[in-house]
Amino acid sequence: MSAQNDKELQKMMRAIAKSGKYDVGLKESLKSLNNVKLLVYSSDLDKTNISNKEDSCKKSSVPVIAFPGSSMALGRVCGKAFKVRVISVRSTGDTDISSLFKVEK
Repeated sequence: MSAQNDKELQKMMRAIAKSGKYDVGLKESLKSLNNVKLLVYSSDLDKTNISNKEDSCKKSSVPVIAFPGSSMALGRVCGKAFKVRVISVRSTGDTDISSLFKVEK
């Protein structure tokens, strides 16, 4: 991802955190995959967990995006004062996430 795309992702994640519904954490994201529209993971997530999440998401047809920053940065973007390694977005609220998928493809 380019720096501009990183900023766009951060902007959309902030908007989703304000107006959408989401779950944070590895276990919570796996529980809710049936109703998820998007899964975002931080660069701190280990490769085993990344491959497990991506496989689960492929089975459920859920798009996956790798957040380029650390888990602390992802937490800050979402307004949390703690590390967030995975976010599963259930509702985007007022945010249009279609441009994110164009960036990833």
